Amino acid sequence: MGAGSEVKDRMKAKMQMIIAVCILCLVLVSCSSQKESLDSSDLAATTEEIVQTSKEEDTKEQLKEEKEYQAMLYIENDTYYEMTLKKGASVQTLSRDGYQFEGYYTDTDIAYVGADGEVLRGYYGVEQLKLYPKFLPLNYTITFFQNGREVGIPKLTCSYDKNLREVLPFGELLGEECIIGFQDRAGTVVIDADTEEFYLKDMQHLLDMEKREVDLEIKKTFTSFQDNRMDTYEVTDSGFFRQKLHIKGNAYDRFFMEEVDLQALKSLGYQSAKIELSCLIQEVSDGNQYIRVYAQKASSRNDEFLFESGKIEDMGQEEKLYTMEATVPIEKLENRELYVYYNAGGFGNDDWVSHGMTISVSFIK
Repeated sequence: MGAGSEVKDRMKAKMQMIIAVCILCLVLVSCSSQKESLDSSDLAATTEEIVQTSKEEDTKEQLKEEKEYQAMLYIENDTYYEMTLKKGASVQTLSRDGYQFEGYYTDTDIAYVGADGEVLRGYYGVEQLKLYPKFLPLNYTITFFQNGREVGIPKLTCSYDKNLREVLPFGELLGEECIIGFQDRAGTVVIDADTEEFYLKDMQHLLDMEKREVDLEIKKTFTSFQDNRMDTYEVTDSGFFRQKLHIKGNAYDRFFMEEVDLQALKSLGYQSAKIELSCLIQEVSDGNQYIRVYAQKASSRNDEFLFESGKIEDMGQEEKLYTMEATVPIEKLENRELYVYYNAGGFGNDDWVSHGMTISVSFIK
């Protein structure tokens, strides 16, 4: 009886163990099913929250990592003192009569402290950090030169942040030449007539910070042009004023305005060009003569011309001076060239001779 009761107890215990294992399996399956039932939006929101928390923690860690560091501030070569800096902190600024404080910089022009005294960056180098105060002059005196010599234009005093285009003497005449720009001593153009804005701070390499002075070389162009030729031209009639130019010798005179900067003059408000021509002319036979002025080489009488003389009638067989003039838009002369063509027209041998010509151009606003 005792033995049978013991066997029964062991079997009962074994059954209880099996039931417990089954219940555990059911619980695990249920948990797994619940986990799989989480939708994608919940997962995304959870991930975003984790990432955001991570970023905030990183930022806090970075702020904790900003450390104080020591720097040597050199006021002069042999005058300096040690200061403690930390990014984001503020330190004392300096002042100097006639100058504006810009901050503390390294000798390679890296700013560590701004003009308001805020420390802009940390320092993690192994060598001692050396800083220098930076000042910019409130005003500069500009002296004008021409061919290396100071000219009579009064010196100009202006602020460091002034637009030079508004204060420099652009367009001022020096004799028959007009100021159209300014250069440094090396001949590099610093500011031209068509520049809308230009500041002293844009040309720091030219400035003497201590003397508060800058020298500018004047760049000029002619506002008038004159040239002449003394060759003799003999023109022969071809019967009326026909297509081709019948000329003994060259078919035209060419004048090139090489020293005139038309673009600069346009930028300074010059709008027109007055062209004047004078010619020593003499008839060989009675008849009509013609002179036309072009802005480029012509191929026929139908090409566009600037102006013409019309008929020059019965000049006589004595040498006489004939003049003509016209005012044209400056845009017409963009090639900076003038071509003067000669002809004769009528019946018979209406020949004539030109003994020389002078042409002049004046630019006006």
